[in-house]
Amino acid sequence: MCSKVVFSVIMWFNYIAMSKKDSNLRDNPIWKDTFKLTEYIYEVNQEIIDNDPEEKWGSASKLRYAADDALFYVAQAVGGIPEYADYDWSNAKKHLFTLQTLYLFSHKQKLFDLDPEIVMLLDELILTTAKEIEKSKKAAEEKSQKDIEKAIEKRYQLDKLRLS
Repeated sequence: MCSKVVFSVIMWFNYIAMSKKDSNLRDNPIWKDTFKLTEYIYEVNQEIIDNDPEEKWGSASKLRYAADDALFYVAQAVGGIPEYADYDWSNAKKHLFTLQTLYLFSHKQKLFDLDPEIVMLLDELILTTAKEIEKSKKAAEEKSQKDIEKAIEKRYQLDKLRLS
C-alpha cells in the first residue's frame, strides 16, 4: 500500500514537472491538427462499421490504425530528441501518407463520403512534415559541423601543449 502511494506521488510530481517544461508540445499546430484528424477518422470509422459491419475488420480497422499510427509518430516527432528529429519526422510523414492513401482508397470503395477539407489537411500535414525533415537535417548538419570544429580546436590545443 505504501509503495503505491509513493509511486502515485512520484508520478504526480513527474506530471507537474513535465506539464511545466513541455506544455508547449500540446500547443504545437502539427500535433493539434493530427489529433483533430484522428478524432475525425474515428468518426468515419464508426460510420463505416454502422453502414457495413463486415468492414469492421477490413478497411475500417486499417483506417483507424493508420490514424493512430499517424498521431503516434507525429507526437514522437514533436516531443522527441532533436538529434533524431529527421528520423522521427520521416516516420510521421510516412504514416500520414499511409493514412491519406487509406482514406482515399476507402472512399473509392464507397465506404463513406469524402471530405475535401480532410484531404487538404492531410496534404498540408505531409508538406509540413517534409519541411520539418529538411529543417532537422539542416540543424543536424550544423551541429555536426560545430562538433567537428570543436574537435579540431581541442586537437590544436593539445598539439600546442605538447610542443611547448
